[in-house]
Amino acid sequence: LVIGKGAIEHVSRHVFNCDNSFNSGQLFGSGLVYLHNPSVGIRASEHLPDEHTWQLDVYGIFCCSGSLGNTVRPGKALSYNNIMDSDGALEIVKNFEEIAVAVIKHANPCGCAIGETLKEAYIRAHACDPVSAFGSIVALNRPVDMDTAKEMADPEKFIEVIIAPDFEAGTVELLTTATKWGKNLRLLKTGPLPKPSERSREEFDMRKVVGGLLLQDRDLDLYSEEGFKVVSRRRPTDAEVKELKFAWTVVKCVKSNAIVISRDFSCVG
Repeated sequence: LVIGKGAIEHVSRHVFNCDNSFNSGQLFGSGLVYLHNPSVGIRASEHLPDEHTWQLDVYGIFCCSGSLGNTVRPGKALSYNNIMDSDGALEIVKNFEEIAVAVIKHANPCGCAIGETLKEAYIRAHACDPVSAFGSIVALNRPVDMDTAKEMADPEKFIEVIIAPDFEAGTVELLTTATKWGKNLRLLKTGPLPKPSERSREEFDMRKVVGGLLLQDRDLDLYSEEGFKVVSRRRPTDAEVKELKFAWTVVKCVKSNAIVISRDFSCVG
């Protein structure tokens, strides 16, 4: 029975992929096939207390390179909000070829910065709003090195989840033992991240609503100076254009009516 179930799921994925190929240029063909995959227990939903056990379909989320990745050090079970914030943080840093760090709290970035080193990027991202960064999710688009790990492993700080392509030797032990909160810290390893220009457009951005699903193309467009139209009396300098590109890259990941203020490639508000 188990083997038969696996075979049906495998064939269903193949049929779904064929349907997409034959209906190229369309959002989807004659219907949308939702494939249920082995679920993972999570600690709490968005609005229910911890004693409620919820299941999450994680096909492609915890196993594919460039997604939330494999758990290096589990800590407490991830909550619904942990997963949502982790995904949001990772999506921000995947927009940058430069060394980038994003700090997420309640689905919005409370800090983001690029830097010459990963430690510098983290310090600047955390400095944007240190109060909101308490109990946050941190995503980095480079492997965590020892200098950055030492900066994060501060008893005065509190990090729920750290997501990175990899963790260099000794950093996992440091991050999980140097502070009281380290024992509950979750570390997620994504593997190598794709270049921003090479990110897959095959997946959709999906949101569940009562009675259906909302689907839209993922916003993977990168800002290019070729598409800029200057409407101000004074044309921005080359340095200001680069700063604007940074701010616009971050603001597309901010929820609701978004405003991002940046200085020297670091969010300040």
